[in-house]
Amino acid sequence: MTTIDTHPESAAAASAASVGGQALAQAASLVTSSDHKRIGRSFLYLSLTFALGLIGLGAVLGFERIQTDDTFLNVNALGQLFSLWRVGLVFMFAIPVLLGLAISLVPLQIGARSLAFPRLAALGLWTWLTGSGIVLVSYIQNGGPGGGKSSAVDLFLAGLGLTVIGLLCAAVSVATTVLTTRAPGMTLDRVPAFAWSALVTAAAFVLTLPVLLAALIYLFADHRFGARTSIDANGWGGNEIYPWIRAAISQPTSFVWALPVLGLVAEIVPTFARRRNVLRAGVLLGVGIFATASLTGVTQIGHGIGPWSTLSGGDRFKDMVDYAFFNLLPVLGILAVMGAVTLTLLMGLKAKTLKLEAPLLFGLGAVAILTLGVLAHLLEPIADLQLGGTVYEEGVFFAVVYSVVIAALGSISYWAPKMRGRRIPKIPQMLLALGATGAAALVVVPNLIAGFNNQPGLFGVSNPTELVNGWTNEAAPEFLNVLTSIGHALMALTILGFLALAVQAFVTGKFVGDDPWDGQTLEWATSSPPPANNFVDLPIVSSAEPLADLKSAGSDA
Repeated sequence: MTTIDTHPESAAAASAASVGGQALAQAASLVTSSDHKRIGRSFLYLSLTFALGLIGLGAVLGFERIQTDDTFLNVNALGQLFSLWRVGLVFMFAIPVLLGLAISLVPLQIGARSLAFPRLAALGLWTWLTGSGIVLVSYIQNGGPGGGKSSAVDLFLAGLGLTVIGLLCAAVSVATTVLTTRAPGMTLDRVPAFAWSALVTAAAFVLTLPVLLAALIYLFADHRFGARTSIDANGWGGNEIYPWIRAAISQPTSFVWALPVLGLVAEIVPTFARRRNVLRAGVLLGVGIFATASLTGVTQIGHGIGPWSTLSGGDRFKDMVDYAFFNLLPVLGILAVMGAVTLTLLMGLKAKTLKLEAPLLFGLGAVAILTLGVLAHLLEPIADLQLGGTVYEEGVFFAVVYSVVIAALGSISYWAPKMRGRRIPKIPQMLLALGATGAAALVVVPNLIAGFNNQPGLFGVSNPTELVNGWTNEAAPEFLNVLTSIGHALMALTILGFLALAVQAFVTGKFVGDDPWDGQTLEWATSSPPPANNFVDLPIVSSAEPLADLKSAGSDA
């Protein structure tokens, strides 16, 4: 018995032969394919499509917040729109885009012929997509958190449950792949940085997503059969969904989604510095430490510092210990990764081997925005600052989400020559990388400032209209909300421009060979695009940079 399918297109070919018409045959091939590269690309492109719409919605909602004395959207729709914005960015974009990258790339990085349980991953893709479609329909019918139609609330809970099941299937497949299908000689401490971050992320999803799924099943059963009418209340405060799912869509659980951001930058920097990462152990340890943030998502317990004036003795000590463990540890993890990355960059600069390329700009921009969010989160749990329930939390959330956006674009930029054999033009990409980082800063920083001005956020209001007119502070938010609206719009345009540039390059770009970046890991050892089973012959791995070893041996010879 094996966990991989060594003939990923056999079923697709059989299906294609039995249907008429090229378009139908191609559709059947896609649906039935167990090729991890096609499954991963489907996750990636579909989630980026969702992101375009959701980020565009963010620009509209940011514009709505500019005028606090009037609204141009339907007041009754505000609750659904804000809820769709947050829930969609998590379950339709942030989590699936990272799983899609992992499904596409991890088998190539670790020297595997295929993905472990590829048909489980394919099932996860279509289950996720079906669930996401149901969630969208439920919002249209006045469901979701704050929804006033009973059947639509049921539909939301069922759709979100399907979405979570699909993501869980994909996470199990990724984790099993890294644990069981590595090339000969590739021990876990030799796994590439991105593959390691994918393993830790998938393991964290396996721990946390079942908790959310159990909560959704309970809510659905209790509402459907237990006649819990408060969940149907038109009033925002009467809806009981948010308390059950908030831990999954806010900090510090959201940090789990960003673990591959650290893996990406630790992968890219040594390649363009032309140096091996001498502090590789620090990268692996830092990613593991950073993942401890997921523990709060499992326990669903907040860990902050209560009002200082009310704390004394043991209570003060307990609050400080809890706060340090659940909030400072992620900072320690990100500092460990950044320390290793910075040292590698400095080595490349000193040796004059560092090459500035678009993927490097994307990676550094992503980790800069993520670091800003992680550091900003240190203040949020401190009760005396009164940041809870304000848009300060939204600023931290978007630091995480937009770091994932930038990292996703950077991953396409870096690995597109491998997956498609063609390279996306350099200069336009570099401009888009700077634009994406600037757009993220325009969203994050004004929200952090507005939080100190007490502008209410999603979890701090009893009625959704308070999100657009729930404050009277003269110092606040008109100008700040102009900036955030511009930032969201700029990010949507950046994604659209990047995808258009990528499509053009994939169709008309020049072929650049199998190893255009002079890479160090196994994915660059196979042809571009990779064959169905990834590798013709696999080398025996003897270090964390097996391709660099082969090149060194060849030059010595």
